[in-house]
Amino acid sequence: MAGSERLGDCDVLFELASGGMATVLLARQLGDAGFERLVALKRVHRHLVEDPEVFAMASDEARLAALVRHTNVVAVTGVLDTGGELVLVQDYVEGFGLARLLRELGKAGERLEPAIAARILIDAARGLHATHEAKDLLGQPLEIVHRDVSPQNLLVGSDGTTRLIDFGIARAERRMSATRTGVLKGKLSYMAPEQIGEERVDRRADVFAAGAVLFEALTGKRAFDGQDDASVMAKVLTTPPDTSLVDAACPELAPVVRRALARAPEERFATAAELAKAIGSAVKPADDEDVKELVERVFGAELTRLRERIAAAIAHVSASGSDDGDDGGGRTGEAAETPLSAVDDPAPPARPPRAFAWPALAGLGAAGALLLLLVASRGTDTAAGASANTSAPDRSATASPSPTIGASAAPLLSPRLEPSAPSATESASPSGSARPPPPPRRSAPSAATSTPSARPDLHPSPYASAPR
Repeated sequence: MAGSERLGDCDVLFELASGGMATVLLARQLGDAGFERLVALKRVHRHLVEDPEVFAMASDEARLAALVRHTNVVAVTGVLDTGGELVLVQDYVEGFGLARLLRELGKAGERLEPAIAARILIDAARGLHATHEAKDLLGQPLEIVHRDVSPQNLLVGSDGTTRLIDFGIARAERRMSATRTGVLKGKLSYMAPEQIGEERVDRRADVFAAGAVLFEALTGKRAFDGQDDASVMAKVLTTPPDTSLVDAACPELAPVVRRALARAPEERFATAAELAKAIGSAVKPADDEDVKELVERVFGAELTRLRERIAAAIAHVSASGSDDGDDGGGRTGEAAETPLSAVDDPAPPARPPRAFAWPALAGLGAAGALLLLLVASRGTDTAAGASANTSAPDRSATASPSPTIGASAAPLLSPRLEPSAPSATESASPSGSARPPPPPRRSAPSAATSTPSARPDLHPSPYASAPR
């Protein structure tokens, strides 16, 4: 079975989405001590990485997003530069874009309830405020402006929490890559007038965009729309939105939308935190469970298929790793890395036959003992080799029988030694006195009734006085 693609410490499972700038992949990230988790890999298209501006833009996204830590922002946890490709490692969040949610509801002839729209936009505004307030590691303000707040970049999670994603065109005061003059970036329908006019923008441009998203979430229609980009830009610059649609959907939120969409930045909410507070004061927002239930109702079947696909992909990757000699996590196990000979080195010394054969011989009787010893004598070399192969296979070719084994086996084959089995009784006798050996044919019953010691090393060897 072929293994999956591996990027850094991540096993790629399958593709989640693809856009003009990058492909998003679902992957399993592995670490020490059995650590594993699902992550989303944003893989910048290879042909774009060759463009220094695109490379700098993607690098900016990783650098800026990594410094924003908030519940309502999808975190970027790392960057991979593999084979000339740039890959951003992000937390995987199970959910769907707000644009997709609004579209599915529209197909069913529904709209978001005002309370749920309020919950989603409060989450988004809080994530925006955390972004605007972000500081570098020295505590200096980064002055980040997202500049691309839109329904596509708000991820409504299956846990009921909405998160801000995609810092690809964010502007920071100390940005590595600067937007070229005359090039507009972002989505026109959500751009503030000063952004379209290529003027200096600050966090209030994101407040304007959030107001446009709130307008759409409540009405199901864009605040600024047109047949082409030129008409959209003209409406943003000259025509105020038709907030009567908001009055019809939720009159309590209409004043909030109007202020957020004010043409002059100074007339808007000064911060995204103020916007979130105004929304929560106008209507009681739904809680996370209400949003979670909505996502489950709209996307329940799709979520089930997605989870099954993830489970199957993980099983496939694990099986592929096992087939390739891995431990299922892309790392070679200790048994494969370390030869058995190294584990067993140094090999334990061979034990003489008198130390391990006596208890068995005492229980077999004279005839059985003689047969066992005969087999042992003829197979000494083979047995010694097998013992060496069991403990240290890499030394089996050079292992030789112990001199002790060779010396003790030959005398045991003498007919005069056949009665030696009863000597177990003698050695175990309380008095310790030696008795003459009984006739050979009576030795079996004597051995059968004797009780060999569990510790033969505590008694003199019965072979110690054997004639040679």
